[in-house]
Amino acid sequence: MSYGFKDGGVCKKDGKMKNLTVILVVGALFFGMSSGFIAVTSENHPGDFSGANGGKVYYIMPTHHVESLEEPNIAQSIINAIGYLAEDKIPINVLVFSNAQDRGLAINGILETVAYIVTTLTFDDSDLEFLSDYDVVILHSNGHDFPDIIELSIQDYLSGGGSLIGSHDIIWAQFGNPILEEDFGASAYGDGSYPGDGWYNGDFTALKVIEHPITTGLSGSWELYYEQFFFDLDYKKNFTVLMGTVWQGEITPIAWTFTAEEEPSEIEADVDCDPDSLNLKSKGNWITCYIELPDGYDPKDIDASTILQNEALEPELDPKYGFVKSEESYIVDHDNDGILERMVKFDRMEVEEILAVGKSVELVISGYLEDGTRFEGRDHIRVFEPLGG
Repeated sequence: MSYGFKDGGVCKKDGKMKNLTVILVVGALFFGMSSGFIAVTSENHPGDFSGANGGKVYYIMPTHHVESLEEPNIAQSIINAIGYLAEDKIPINVLVFSNAQDRGLAINGILETVAYIVTTLTFDDSDLEFLSDYDVVILHSNGHDFPDIIELSIQDYLSGGGSLIGSHDIIWAQFGNPILEEDFGASAYGDGSYPGDGWYNGDFTALKVIEHPITTGLSGSWELYYEQFFFDLDYKKNFTVLMGTVWQGEITPIAWTFTAEEEPSEIEADVDCDPDSLNLKSKGNWITCYIELPDGYDPKDIDASTILQNEALEPELDPKYGFVKSEESYIVDHDNDGILERMVKFDRMEVEEILAVGKSVELVISGYLEDGTRFEGRDHIRVFEPLGG
């Protein structure tokens, strides 16, 4: 195997490798039993990434030090992820970026043990401006603020079908990489020094959450050390949590993958909310809204758990109410025009708290269909308070 240099980085050449661009962003280390990430599940959520042929993403947190990168389960997951993201192409051309030389060399050392992976290692983020030659791009950063043009280049690469691996603090909000936070579906934060608040140094137990091509050959659990981060996760993406740890009885993620899907279309809904005039002094339990979708869309496909009124209030979804439990109650033709609507009810007192008095007060009802298509509709009602009230 021969080696060259690209702007100060080592380049490994091997004619048997596959074309795949994996961006490995080597992430911050997480703690197992004492870690504090926001718990997520492996459920599918509607995708929201722009691009006609979105690529795949893998993010792994516990990779802050060389020792954690070279931990056998972590190292194996990186190798597995390259094959998974590259869809078993041979050879796989991988660009590895790190702004920390020791960790960049460690990643390169892991990959050079695999005959079908050809790596180019760089410590210069300007090399990320043109990525089309790579099957997979790996990004590892330690306190690095990427220029906007580089963030946009990475996003364009992903939108066009490229695949990224990321880790450590590439998505830590402190360093101002909002586009990368979007690309990897999460924002990390932390300013604490004890478990459950921000980041924390300490031992933790990592767990394999599910069997997956990326977790093939990994132990069921293993011990790790170093930083925990909290994540704000974008639940609109199709997250599959691969590794986790336990915090307050919940599995919290330290590694996940998803496909960066084409941005779903947004449709305009016809919304009618009752009552048309809202007397702030009158009594009542509900504000009822009827959502009618354009031709070709079925109101039965509305995911009621995503509905919001004025981006603030959720509808009543407790199945103890018949209008929640019974489809015959919430799929109706309220206006008798032959087109079915989805009926939802909002707590009247909560609605009154967010509406100002006015002759034409706007109610905005938004949400998603099961396939990720977003809808939004508006109605206007009168909100008044009787004189002397």
